[in-house]
Amino acid sequence: MPTPATTLRPRWRFRHHPLKQLPQLVRHQPFNDPYHDRQLNQPNEMKSNKQQQIEVVRTALAAGAGVGAAITVLLTFRRQQHHEEATERTDYDASERRITELYTKAVEQLGSDQAPVRLGGLHALERLGQSAAAHRQTIVDVICAYLRMPYTPPAESDPNNERRQELQVRKTAERILRLHLCDSRLPVDGETVAADNKFWDGIRVDLSHATLLAGDFSKLHVGEADFTYATFTSATSFEGAAFTRKVSFEGAEFIRRASFSHTTFYGNATFDGAVFTDCVDFLRAGFTLDASFRKATFTGGLIFDQATVAGDAWFRDATLARSSFGDTKFLGLVRFESTMFTDDAWFREAKFADEARFSNAVFTKHARFPDARFKGKASFDKVTFGGNSDFFRSQFASAVKFTDARFKESATFHSARFAKDVSFHGAKALMTMSGGVATCSWPSGWEVEPTADGWATFREAETTVGRGG
Repeated sequence: MPTPATTLRPRWRFRHHPLKQLPQLVRHQPFNDPYHDRQLNQPNEMKSNKQQQIEVVRTALAAGAGVGAAITVLLTFRRQQHHEEATERTDYDASERRITELYTKAVEQLGSDQAPVRLGGLHALERLGQSAAAHRQTIVDVICAYLRMPYTPPAESDPNNERRQELQVRKTAERILRLHLCDSRLPVDGETVAADNKFWDGIRVDLSHATLLAGDFSKLHVGEADFTYATFTSATSFEGAAFTRKVSFEGAEFIRRASFSHTTFYGNATFDGAVFTDCVDFLRAGFTLDASFRKATFTGGLIFDQATVAGDAWFRDATLARSSFGDTKFLGLVRFESTMFTDDAWFREAKFADEARFSNAVFTKHARFPDARFKGKASFDKVTFGGNSDFFRSQFASAVKFTDARFKESATFHSARFAKDVSFHGAKALMTMSGGVATCSWPSGWEVEPTADGWATFREAETTVGRGG
C-alpha cells in the first residue's frame, strides 16, 4: 500500500515547465493580427511611394530640362535670325544708298554740256540697270526722257560740231534700249531660253515726240509703248516685235520704209493720223484686239497681206496709195468708210468674218476683191469705183448693198455668190463713148439702163434667174 507521500506524488513529471516553453511557442507560431501586419508592411509601402515620387520628380526635372533646352535653342535661333535680318537690312540699305549715289551721279552727267560726259552717264545707267534689276524701269524712263527732248539731226553739210556730238549721244541711248529691250531668245526643244542675260523683261517705254535716228527695233519685246508723234528718220523695222500691252503710234511720222511684219500686238494698237512716207508692211502681223488707222496716210503703199485682226479694224478717213490685203483675216468689224484709195487696192482672198463697211470710200484706180469672203453684212453705199472693180468669185453670206455707188469703168461679178439680198438702188455705171456700159457682168437680177446724162442706172430685172453672178 502506498504511503501518503507516494499517493501525493504523480507518477510522471514534466521534463520542462510549460511556462518555460511559452516564449519558444510564441516565437515559432504565426501571429495573424491584421493591424500588426499593416504596421509591419507600412515601411515598405512608404519606401515604394517615395521611390515613385522620386521618379516623378526626376521625370519632371528631365522634361523641364528638355523644355528649357528647347527654349534656349529657340531663343538662340531667334537671336540669330534677328541678327541675320538686321545684317540683311543693313546690307540692303547700304546697297540702296550706293545705287542712289550712282544713279544721281549718272543723271547729273546726262545734264552736262559736254558730250563725252553725257555718254559716260548713259553707260553708267546701263551698268546700273544690268546689276540692279529692280531699277531697270526707272533707268529706261530716264533714257526715254532724254530722247524725248527736242532735237533736229544735223544735215550732211552742217558744220555744227556740237550737234554732231549730240547725234552720237542719242545713237548710244537708242543702242542701249535696243540691246536690253529687244528679245534675242531662241526656241530650244519647244521652250524659249535666254541667249544671254542682257534682255530686260516687262519694261514699258515712252518715246512720245522723240526723234529717233537708228530704226532697228526688230524683236522689241515690251509692255505698254507710247510712240505718239515720234519721228523715225531712217528705215525702221519692228519685225518680230511683241507689244504685250497697248501701243500707240498716233501721229507718228515714218520718213523712210517701215516694217511691222510678224509683229504681235497683244493690246489695242493705234496708228491714228500716222504718216508713212515710204512703203510700210504688216505682213503676217497679229492684232489680238483692235487695230486703228483712222486718218493715217500711206503715201508709199501698204502691205497688209496675211495679217490677222481679232478685234475691230479701223481705216476710216485714211489715205492709201497702192495697198494689198491679200488673205487678210478680219475677225471683227471692218471700217473703210470715207477711205481714199489713190492707187490699186487688192483684197484677194480676204476674209471678213463680221460686218464690212466701205461706205463713201473712193477707189481712184482698180478695186480688186477676187475670191473675197464676206460673212457679215457688206456695205458699199456711195462708193466711187474709179477703175475696174473686180468681185470675181466673191462670196457674200449676208446682205450686201451698193446703194448710190458709182462705177466709172468695167465691173465684174462673174461667179460671185450672194446668199441674201443684194441692192444696187441708186447706183450708176458710166457709159462708154459708144453709148454702152463697160462691164463684164452684173449680179443676176439686176440690169442697167442708159440715160441722157451719160450714166446708166441700175434696175431690178423683171425675172430673176438666181443669186449667182
